[in-house]
Amino acid sequence: MIPIMGCLGVDYCAPLDVCVVRITGDVTEDEVVGVLTEALARQPGSSIVWDVSAADFARWGFAAVAGLVSHVRTAAELTPGRRAAIVVESPVGFEFCRALRDLIEEQRVPVQVALFPNRSLALEWLDVLHVPIGV
Repeated sequence: MIPIMGCLGVDYCAPLDVCVVRITGDVTEDEVVGVLTEALARQPGSSIVWDVSAADFARWGFAAVAGLVSHVRTAAELTPGRRAAIVVESPVGFEFCRALRDLIEEQRVPVQVALFPNRSLALEWLDVLHVPIGV
């Protein structure tokens, strides 16, 4: 894994054309936007797994969700049809990610987003074989 910022990292698996973004701990909207930009720069056509199972969303509110959706829209318009699988385990994280997914759908952002309790299910939804990325 190549660390981008203190609590963020991006892995790209070329044979499977999948980018795995890991977010751990307490991160800001700007940090997440930065790693989104980095992930797109590495391989703009790939599917993305956002593993936020170890992220802390306690300080995030609706304004942060709305701001993030704005950045996701910009990225999605460059590569419409992208699929993003979000791996989230905690109840607070799930609520945040569900609000993000629902707002993306409501605003018709051209990306498919689905939530999963583990990476195996996320990779299966993306039609990617499970391999250990950044163990």
